[in-house]
Order: sequence, then C-alpha cells, then structure tokens
Amino acid sequence: MTPEIIEMLESEEHPDNIQELLEEVVGAVNSSRTFIASNFTQWDKSLATYKRKKVTDVSDARAKQKGEPAKMVVPLTYAQCNTLVTFLFMSLTSKDSVFELSATGDEDYELRETAQAVVDREVRQTNYHMRLVEALLDMVRFSLGVLKTSWEYESVFVENKSTEEDVSFIFDPSDLTIPQEEESVEEEVILKEGCKIENISPYHFFYDTRVPLPRWKEGRFAADEQSVNLKDLKRLDKQGFLAGTEHIKEFDNELWTARGGKLENRLDGVEPANFTGKQSKGDRMVARTSVQYRLIPSEHGLGDSDDEEIWVITYANDSRIIGLQPLNSPANEFQYDILQLLPDQHADLSDSLSKLIDPIQEVITWLINARVASVRRNIDGR
Repeated sequence: MTPEIIEMLESEEHPDNIQELLEEVVGAVNSSRTFIASNFTQWDKSLATYKRKKVTDVSDARAKQKGEPAKMVVPLTYAQCNTLVTFLFMSLTSKDSVFELSATGDEDYELRETAQAVVDREVRQTNYHMRLVEALLDMVRFSLGVLKTSWEYESVFVENKSTEEDVSFIFDPSDLTIPQEEESVEEEVILKEGCKIENISPYHFFYDTRVPLPRWKEGRFAADEQSVNLKDLKRLDKQGFLAGTEHIKEFDNELWTARGGKLENRLDGVEPANFTGKQSKGDRMVARTSVQYRLIPSEHGLGDSDDEEIWVITYANDSRIIGLQPLNSPANEFQYDILQLLPDQHADLSDSLSKLIDPIQEVITWLINARVASVRRNIDGR
C-alpha cells in the first residue's frame, strides 16, 4: 500500500472516497451472500448425507443397552464421493509434476529444468495435493470447490545487539580500549515467502451473481471471508500489510441485518449477540472479507489512472477498510479457481453427487432399518 492510502486508512473516520467505496463493495458482497445462502439448506443436507448423520431415537438407545445393533445409515454417498475424489486426484497427479512446463523454442530448453524445479518446490511448499483433495471433496458434496492463490510473505524483527569489545592489556598499554556498547538494531528475518494456496469453503465464497457461474470471471468482483482473531489483524498491521485495525468496531444490529443475519452467516466465533457497534477489544473474532474488485482508480481518488484495474479490498466487520492495494495480476484476472462437477449456464448451481445419490441411499437405508426393526420385534416377542 502507498503512504497516501495508509494515511487514509489510519484516520479515525474514513475519508468520503474510502467510505463510498466501502459501501459500494459491501453492498455487492451482501447481494451475492443472499444468493449463495439460498443453497445453504441443500448443502447442509448434502453434508449430513455424506457424514451419515442420524438422530438416535428411543428404540436405538434401548437396543444399545441390550447390546443389539441400532439402525444405521448405509454409507453409499460417502463411498461414491470418495471413489470419485480418489480417481480424479490420481488422474491429476499421476505424473511426476502436477504442472508441467514445455519448451516452445530453442532458448527455453536450458531454462525448462530449472523453472520446473521451482514450480515443483512451490507445489510442495503450498501442500497443493492436500488443498486439491479438499477442493475436490467440496466439489462432489456441494458441486462447487474453490481454490485461492496469493503471494505469502511473513517476517519478524529481531533485535541485533553487537558484542562489547574487551579491554586488552597484552601488548601496548596505550592500546587500552574502552568498552562501548553499540545501539541495538532491529533486523528483519524472513520466515516465509512464496506462493500460498487456500481452500475456500463454498459457504464463504462470493462472486458477481449477475453472470452465470460458468462465466464468473466476467463479473465485477470475487470475494471470500473468514473469521480472524483481532490480534492477528493487528500483527499484520504492525508488519505493514494492513492499516487502521485499531479502529475496527463490533457489528451493530443494522450491519448484521444487512448481511443476512445468522441464517446467512457461517463464520465461527462471529455471533450476533451483544453486538453494540463499539470498538473491539481484547481477544475477539472479526469477520474479515477480502474482495478482488474491478475499479478505475481515478474515480475513487486512488490514483491518476483511468484504466480499469483489479484491486484487493480487505474490510473488517463490514464497517472498516483495513487493506487497499492493486492486485497487480499480469493476466488481469481474479486469483481464484473454481471446480464444478457439471458446469451448466442454464442452472444457478448444478446438482452435486451427494444430492444425486441421497434418494437411493435413503431407500436402501430404510429397507435395511425396516428389516432390523422387524427382527427386533420378533426377538422381543411382539
């Protein structure tokens, strides 16, 4: 972020241009959240089907006391979903390198092996294989898997003290040196630097729903949100990645209602109770939303450029922008990747594998449990 932008974000009250941008972006994300939330009921059902959740009734509790088997859920969806995930994962990772580089000219052959080694190292460092499995699993359960790629930089400042010089009496007494303590200097130590790949839950991913999902990259924005500890945000502020975190306030009732209330929010630790709109203090969780937004800098007082650019806007609790900088993507595209089970421009979101198998699983489960209940009645003599 430039010093001018940092100064605007660190002010207690947002300047007019920043406040207008905040309201514009929050409104767009809230509209998308309302659309995404319409799938929550079905996603919850698909997840329960995959996890084989079943309510224990009185007869099951009595059977467990007698050492008899209780009614069960046939894990058909679990088996089919994991089979597809395994097949896709093995197909995508069957070669030595997940991402293979091919030389297009004679000048590329000397660099190919070195560049390939760098790419393979990033794949290992980012735990790409684990992230891929998570995204594939979301795809088969919710028909939507999301991966986010970014650049990660983490460092700490270590106090570097110079050692004192010893007094020497060995040679020339006139060479006596008086110990002088030098001033300590903070030295930055880089802990981590490189690519970062995150798996974003479909519950927390938002896009411009005015375009069909297969054409989501043509939209005006793409965003994700997470619940983050306030202390972590202040640490990033100290490192220069964010600004103005000391002015983050709790949700008030108006902002919480505007984002859909508890029904449309699935953030851990962010609850609607006792939200007063006062400044957050202590060990609290904050709703951090990161938006990649298409805008013209000159229209928002962010520069002289009249060309459309993608900017990364980070705001907390829908009330404070704490990060604002250009994405600087050479391809000028959002840094998300979406996995769809069956892309369909005529459907808002295609059916997931879990949803398709659920009716069959329910029938098979009912037949087996009906048999168990029948045998149980015969044993009890009824």
